[in-house]
Amino acid sequence: MLKKFILSILLLLFITSCATMIKVKLLKPSDIDIGGIQKVAVLDINTDNNNANCSSSTLTSKLIDKIIDNGHFTVLGNTRQSEIMSGGFWIFVKGQIDNEKIKELGNRLGIDAIIVSDVSCVSKDEKTWKEDTDEINDVVLPVKKFRIERDINVTMDYKVIETTYGRILGSKELTDNSKTYSSYYTGQILQNGTYIMLGIDEDEKKASSELANISSTLENLNNSILDKIVNQIAPHFEVEEREIKSGDSDLMKQAIELSKNNFLDKARVLWEEVLNTPAFNKDHIPAMYNLGIYYEVKGNFEKSEDYFMQCFARTNDKQYLEDISRIKQRKEDIRKLKAQGKDTNY
Repeated sequence: MLKKFILSILLLLFITSCATMIKVKLLKPSDIDIGGIQKVAVLDINTDNNNANCSSSTLTSKLIDKIIDNGHFTVLGNTRQSEIMSGGFWIFVKGQIDNEKIKELGNRLGIDAIIVSDVSCVSKDEKTWKEDTDEINDVVLPVKKFRIERDINVTMDYKVIETTYGRILGSKELTDNSKTYSSYYTGQILQNGTYIMLGIDEDEKKASSELANISSTLENLNNSILDKIVNQIAPHFEVEEREIKSGDSDLMKQAIELSKNNFLDKARVLWEEVLNTPAFNKDHIPAMYNLGIYYEVKGNFEKSEDYFMQCFARTNDKQYLEDISRIKQRKEDIRKLKAQGKDTNY
């Protein structure tokens, strides 16, 4: 019984690893309802850290570049950005947003919204000593160990404020962190409770050298958070995978090869031929499913949902309900994208 179970698991792993997957590039709506916002200004990001990768100028420039690369918004040029802080254009008074200043700023610079952000970058090393055991010359002996743990944390909160009424369209706090540690034994404990030191300074240096570099880690964490901000405020592309199911007939095998090489239109013809051939009855469900994937990729969600519904009706397999749910979510995404002024015929 156990052998059969193990063989079943191995077969499942083999089938999963051999599944044919195709990559699908999907336009996703922003998480925040930004309405008809088109032109934005990015205020200098407030920071409490003087590390070069956490400086206000570095992070502000990166956020502007990422918003421009996304392509949804027009971003106020750097020259005009300086006008925001000139002439007393401070939009916060005792931590509260000054709506009148926001509206004045919008009129003066011709912008629909501003993005304000604060970031906190913290790096902390914790050094500890503890008694442990280690194998020395094939003998397990009590030793004293030095351990150092580095915790690097970045927290960024931002607000998108429209300039007509000074309303906050969206506000979120994002956090990302990195933890690394290393340890070395520094001495053998003797029976009388004392221990022989084996080079504390050297071991501390070794331990420190194996920890994550602070500057590069801060850069990676900040880039990750800035990417999330752009995806939350603007429509963006994401790449997902879809499975193409195999079959026993030659037509299904040919269609698999065509799918691998991105000839989906030619593969569709073969899947339809399989459905119209009674002799290929065993392949009807996978062919039907693949046609559902095909029409999903092509943006014909009604046809896609219909094929997945047929698969469920004929098999009662709940996995097809997940596909149907995904199509319904995609329809909702398309509705949101249109409301955000995006052309969904891509």
